[in-house]
Amino acid sequence: HYLFNELEYKNNLDRRKIDTLVKGLKQLYSTISLGESIPVSVSHGDFTPWNMYCDDQRLYVYDWEMARNGIPMLFDLFHFSYQSVVLQQQKSYKEVKVNINIWLIQPIVMHMIQKYRINVQLHHALNLLFNVSFYLRQYLNEKEPLMQSEWMMDAWILAIEDCLTTVKVNSK
Repeated sequence: HYLFNELEYKNNLDRRKIDTLVKGLKQLYSTISLGESIPVSVSHGDFTPWNMYCDDQRLYVYDWEMARNGIPMLFDLFHFSYQSVVLQQQKSYKEVKVNINIWLIQPIVMHMIQKYRINVQLHHALNLLFNVSFYLRQYLNEKEPLMQSEWMMDAWILAIEDCLTTVKVNSK
């Protein structure tokens, strides 16, 4: 409700997509159970290939201004997957989902999920709620919308639909 009321259309982004995203966010929000435990950690907040450098020995991560404590675990994994697959590789949500699933079967990630009893679907939904609402506001304020904004909106629409379908299947 909050997001929909404060939207200002300052450019020519596709309003149908924006309305679809807002409606999807509302539906996704309504599926969140307030009683469920949500393991949290420190998050970089903008963990992307262009905010890191790797040499033979180490990974260097920079651009920490969006870092926060108390963020649902796996936030950076989801953000990295969306940003790298959609913006860098210019592929769709289908490939984002494949990328996320590849990460989720890595032993260190599987161990973390089991150790902290992470509900992956819930954490993905929380990531979408945060990122879509955050970036959608930015996209609407762009003087001239970027084509990459459209790519992300397309991916988010499919991701939210997928999350809602998963919630419906799991609740039956």
